Amino acid sequence: MKMNARIAALATIFVFSAPVAASAQVVTDAVQVQSGHYVIEPMHTQVSFSVLHFGFSVYEGLLSGASGFLDLDAAKPKASSLSVSIPLDSVQTTSAKLTEELKGSEWFATAQYPAATFMATDIKQTGRDSALVTGDLTLRGVTKPETLRVHFIGAGVNMLDKKYTVGFDASTTIKRSDFGVKMFVPYVSDEVELRIAGVFEKQDVAPQVPAATSTPDAQKTATPAVAPAPTQTNELPKDAKASVEGEAKPEPSVPAKVETPKVTDEKAAQSVPEHDKAASMQGPATTTEPSIKK
Repeated sequence: MKMNARIAALATIFVFSAPVAASAQVVTDAVQVQSGHYVIEPMHTQVSFSVLHFGFSVYEGLLSGASGFLDLDAAKPKASSLSVSIPLDSVQTTSAKLTEELKGSEWFATAQYPAATFMATDIKQTGRDSALVTGDLTLRGVTKPETLRVHFIGAGVNMLDKKYTVGFDASTTIKRSDFGVKMFVPYVSDEVELRIAGVFEKQDVAPQVPAATSTPDAQKTATPAVAPAPTQTNELPKDAKASVEGEAKPEPSVPAKVETPKVTDEKAAQSVPEHDKAASMQGPATTTEPSIKK
């Protein structure tokens, strides 16, 4: 019995001390957060939305799989930048039928508008660990300015993947009719409450965009091959040629003209008898003419 009690006590200490050890590595003071380039950690970043349903209940749904980046300047938060994109076909509710309906043209229209995006345009610090982040929200092809109330949660090295991580909580209220989602308004509230859990992982080096001009080899590789221009010719294609030949009337054949052998000496040409000239018109002479001296 004493052995079992000791094992239980050790197990209890281990269970309760593990979170303490993990939380000891997390800072909750925003001033202590590391500045740098961060990317969204999609596994733990999510957007929940809720509406008042027929005045009876608050109904919630969830979006996940976000991507984007945060360039954080902890000393000057206003100099930070934020860009987020979230796929709308990731929508989930407790009803499979409703989940599929929300992907349709009356709601998110995911086939035509696959993602919602938010790009910060202004960051105003309101407290030691809070800020108002205003940006352009684009949904269903419509862009409207919206403001997020952001609260810093904590930062530190993730004990699982060993990456420096920072987390925020944000919330806002939007009108879905502003973005063309008017189905069942006002029975299902026009106002939609959004709550965002944002998790970002720090990158060692910010990704570099390839320069437009690079080494000659790179340019040669990047330049698409251009086929040489076809050589121009006056000859018609076979099918066009056949068509033209089919329409043209055949011309009568003309006997080939036999040229008279050339005589280099003018006086010799005058001395050639007429019957020899006639014979030369019919074909080559069978006997050799004697050479005529000047």
